[in-house]
Amino acid sequence: MDFLRDHPKRPNLTNCMAALGDHLRINMADESIIHNWIIRGAKKSLTRQNGRELSLLKDKRIRLPTPFTFMKYILETYMTQPPCWDTCDNYMTGLANMLAYEFGLRVSEYCYNKDAEDNHAIMGGDVFFDTYLSNGATVRLTSWQLNSDPAGSKKNIQAKNYPNSNCSPSIGIHPSSVNQIHLLLRSQKNHQDGNTRRLVLQRNHKHLSSPLNTLIDCVVTFAKFSNIGPEDPFFSRWKVTRKILHRKMVSKMLKDTAKALGYLEENFSSHCNRIGCASELYQAGYTPEDISMFIGWTSNAVFGYLQTEPPSLFSLAGQEAERIIKNKLPKSRK
Repeated sequence: MDFLRDHPKRPNLTNCMAALGDHLRINMADESIIHNWIIRGAKKSLTRQNGRELSLLKDKRIRLPTPFTFMKYILETYMTQPPCWDTCDNYMTGLANMLAYEFGLRVSEYCYNKDAEDNHAIMGGDVFFDTYLSNGATVRLTSWQLNSDPAGSKKNIQAKNYPNSNCSPSIGIHPSSVNQIHLLLRSQKNHQDGNTRRLVLQRNHKHLSSPLNTLIDCVVTFAKFSNIGPEDPFFSRWKVTRKILHRKMVSKMLKDTAKALGYLEENFSSHCNRIGCASELYQAGYTPEDISMFIGWTSNAVFGYLQTEPPSLFSLAGQEAERIIKNKLPKSRK
């Protein structure tokens, strides 16, 4: 309109508006032709999908919390036997899922990405094992020391020295002798200032069949088999060449587990273990503040992860009505 008012020849208004309409239709994909919120709003309303279609698309993309039944299935399917060359990758992937679920880990904190500028993955030198010796003393070992006798009577054997063996040699520390496992997260997505997050697995001596004890045994068993060094990612192993865990392996196992247990596999990915950890802690009675401190959130992100069923208003109203009626009844009728 400013152009029409200021133009000396005052062109025909109808022709100008028609030309402007044609120009707008031709360049509708380019919002820069008219920087006007009305035009942008009109374009958005014309290109907006149907609400029901959007809802169905969001349902397919939603990430559900991993339930504990997934961990039981993974343990029984992939980890009942010590790892051999044919099963070691599934054993490694299953163990990664279980630890991610236990501590609410981001996938970047246990899957090494060689192309990332800042890697947060746990390395072999970041994991320590406190074990009891036969004389009652306690010694702290690294992953590459588990296949050796702490007293020095047995030599540590590296996997690259026996690439044709079917299974790793059963020498050195027995898993049940490990009392504690320490995992150090030296770098995190929101903490890159050198502050270390310390994760501890403590054996339950009162309940020997505890799932926690099983998890500790699995960590020790894998570390004995993998024969990694301090500069190797903890979730890696040596065959003839090195195999490093990546996030697609984690997601695939979760999707396969979901399918086997009757869930929609598209609702599960590697990040679901973190959601499942937060949701399970909340169901167990922990506050959002406690969960944030445990998992390592510094924002209000925790509230987007707590996927729990809302209370029933009819149920609450019924309970309240029952309480009021009970209090008003004569004592003889209570």
